Amino acid sequence: MTLAGLGLRIGIGLVLLGVGAFVGTGAESVTALIPAVVGVVLIGCGVAGRSLARRKGADYAALVVGGVGAVGCTMNVAQFNELVAGTAERPVAVAVSSLMFLVLATFVVIGIVSLREARSN
Repeated sequence: MTLAGLGLRIGIGLVLLGVGAFVGTGAESVTALIPAVVGVVLIGCGVAGRSLARRKGADYAALVVGGVGAVGCTMNVAQFNELVAGTAERPVAVAVSSLMFLVLATFVVIGIVSLREARSN
């Protein structure tokens, strides 16, 4: 699987996560859609990366989006202990952000390894 294909699949998953969080919280906060917005951008990178001429740029763009998205989640991820203890002020936000962080950080690591391997060949 190419990095573009992985980004496309992760993007779809993040869209589902964001829409699910938004609907699951009674559509109270638009910020629940942040994973969906990041997912749509990753889907765009994945679609662009299907073209061989655009693949390299799309891969780098997807990794930047993934890295920025992961860093953006850290504020809520820092409250994960409160979620486990049952004292989190916004438990859904902490859970969704933690999942998004895990997925995006893993994507970035896989992407960096993939690009380093491609560069050495």
